[in-house]
Amino acid sequence: GQVRSLLRGFAPPGVPTHCVYAVGQRTERNYTYGRGWPDAQPERVGHGDGDGTVNVESAEVCRRWPGTNVTVLRGVAHMDIVKDGDFIAAVEALLADVGAPPAEGVRAERGSEIAV
Repeated sequence: GQVRSLLRGFAPPGVPTHCVYAVGQRTERNYTYGRGWPDAQPERVGHGDGDGTVNVESAEVCRRWPGTNVTVLRGVAHMDIVKDGDFIAAVEALLADVGAPPAEGVRAERGSEIAV
């Protein structure tokens, strides 16, 4: 409810954006509180897909931004993303392409997705 409405108006950053997130880990998604809120623990915790910390619905907000390049890592935990070989390879490829014009006859594509 309340958080979902915040994500609706989440504007693109206005600069070239590369979004990397992971899926395939059980991740807390929502909490149900009783009368003791905010001082009590949740009565129920809902789970879904994500990286163990960030749920996929939150991570995918970047897909709404035109021209965003998205890399989805599978089965990688949140704190392990920056150590993941596929993530490092994606960053290295991005850095190698910075400022390089597209090869002759190759059209530069925006808004692509790499799933690893």
